[in-house]
Amino acid sequence: MLLEPCLAAERLDVFPGGDLLQVWELARGRVRAWRVTRRLDPVRRVVECERRPDPADPDVALPAAPGVCATPGPALTPPAPSDALASPLRGAPPARVSDAVPDRAVRAEEYAAGVVRSVWRVTEAGPDACVVRLERSGAECVGRGRCATALRREVRAAVRTVARAAVSWERWDELLVGWEEGVVLGGPPEVAYQVVAEAGAWPDAVSGAVRAEVAEPATGVQVAVTEWAGRPGDGGVGVFGSVRLAFAGAGRVVEKDVVRPAGLAASAGSWSLVPDAAGTRLVRWRGVLLDPDAVLRQPRAAADAAGAGPSQEPSVDARAAELGPPEAPLAVVRDEVRSWLSRADREVLALAEWRAGSVLRHVG
Repeated sequence: MLLEPCLAAERLDVFPGGDLLQVWELARGRVRAWRVTRRLDPVRRVVECERRPDPADPDVALPAAPGVCATPGPALTPPAPSDALASPLRGAPPARVSDAVPDRAVRAEEYAAGVVRSVWRVTEAGPDACVVRLERSGAECVGRGRCATALRREVRAAVRTVARAAVSWERWDELLVGWEEGVVLGGPPEVAYQVVAEAGAWPDAVSGAVRAEVAEPATGVQVAVTEWAGRPGDGGVGVFGSVRLAFAGAGRVVEKDVVRPAGLAASAGSWSLVPDAAGTRLVRWRGVLLDPDAVLRQPRAAADAAGAGPSQEPSVDARAAELGPPEAPLAVVRDEVRSWLSRADREVLALAEWRAGSVLRHVG
């Protein structure tokens, strides 16, 4: 949810002072998988990472899809004009951002193995400020030209994203929404998995799905563009551009929306087959991070563009103003976004449940 290029992450092991992660990432139009060893030093406020290509690294170049195959930008607000990021919270310290891509030589064996080392450092810069710094070195840092420029841009985007999250974390209870829903399957779980993995077929069977186009450049790696009706505020169509990772052996599909409707700063989710006492459950998890500025501005702008008049339904922020105190609008939008996306998820869950159950009915 925080670092936009990260599609999914799973903790594989924990050891004293650190852990081992498997990370899937979208960068420069390619999907890569990495094994990341982290060493955490909370006293010095340092996180050291060593990244190696995963043995099952897909290294897939994504096909052309509007806005999906490009390297995403920061998940939160656009960069501030200077390197001092002013806090949106009263009394919260600003975070000053810097980046470093050292041009030092790397050992030949590490270069051949694709090893990349990163070090995050947080240092005090006075009573009400700190400096967030990321240094990266290794195989991808060797060379000049466009590769070096892209790397420096990625490093700066990562640092700015973390800095913004640090100065706005007190608002995350308002902005971050996550939920889980599920159904118990009355038939083969493989059938339910097929329903969630083949998103391109949803418009034929799911009422809220207006359009779905899916490309699979490699087994288990999908690029999907989907449109869902009933967008909050104006009832229009919301467009999502997603990168989906399908793990058939584990019965799991993980997705990250790199193109989202206005108002959503980040969006991700998963579909999982989970065994329990009642049988096998198909579980849907989704999380979204709201952009507090755009999410309140977009519905009114859309209504104005359509020539909204007194007889039409008022926008989200206008309705919220009638419902409670000044803090109500964001809460109302949060509930409406969850209701919209949850309704779409429940339709897919119901389809998967029905399809799985219909197999046994036909056999009987």
